[in-house]
Amino acid sequence: MSEKIMFVVDAAGDLSLTQIKGKPVTIVPARVQIAGRDELLDRLSLTPREYWDVLKTCQTPPTTSMAPPLEWMAAYKKAYEQGYTHIFVTTVSSTGSGVFNAAVMGIDLLREEGITDLVIEPVDSLSYSAMYGHAILRGCEMAAAGVPFAEIVENIRGIFNKAEAVLGVYTLKYLKRSGRINGVAAFAGEALGLRPIMRARGGSIDPCDKVRGDNKVIPAIVSNMERYYNRDDNDQRVSIIYGDVPGADILELERLVRDKFGVKDLTRYDLGPSVATNTGPHVLCVTYYGTPR
Repeated sequence: MSEKIMFVVDAAGDLSLTQIKGKPVTIVPARVQIAGRDELLDRLSLTPREYWDVLKTCQTPPTTSMAPPLEWMAAYKKAYEQGYTHIFVTTVSSTGSGVFNAAVMGIDLLREEGITDLVIEPVDSLSYSAMYGHAILRGCEMAAAGVPFAEIVENIRGIFNKAEAVLGVYTLKYLKRSGRINGVAAFAGEALGLRPIMRARGGSIDPCDKVRGDNKVIPAIVSNMERYYNRDDNDQRVSIIYGDVPGADILELERLVRDKFGVKDLTRYDLGPSVATNTGPHVLCVTYYGTPR
């Protein structure tokens, strides 16, 4: 029997509707609650740029909540009714959210409805944003080329095992508001003009550097990327994730990455609500492949 493959992912993968248009991808969105407004759906009824503006102007911090298992089950069931035989499922890292567990519970609910002949493979990305979003696009490429489902799953697992990111945060205000750092540290850091540089890998996001002033952020991102970038990986894929930062900064980061690492193809991703709620909108990030864990 021929395989018809669907990819189901949460909106935290920061895939745009343009990127997935015409592809076998279903986004199960998070809910975003903004004071004084009806509940919105990440990516579907709220764009990243709209959310950046909200974060900069709101008095009451917005909140996000994950889709419940029933909605994941509904996404699987719809794919089944459309004739799909295999589904690959992934979400933002289970170390930072309960979304992956909800996605797995949705599979159990589907089985309880008697649908047992649909192959569903849930894989924890242990990553964030385009670190795993781009892997879904790779999976779509492979599916279109007729690569068997089992091979696609194994390939994406390999990507998750080596995907990394280095990000620079231009202000500590939102990290303080989300509780990621305490108020005293945030106050002192802002007074000194400190900008944290963090590395995401294997489900964790850890500080790897700090610089003073916005003009030091991009050089620090690139220098830390140099520490971890795997030049021996012949399948390197590099992406830029950006929030509400100057366009010149995005271009400068791209230029440095191209020059230092010989990267020809770069994909840009807008930072969506799921991550921006914690980091704030003023973020610049590069993803790449490090040494497999």
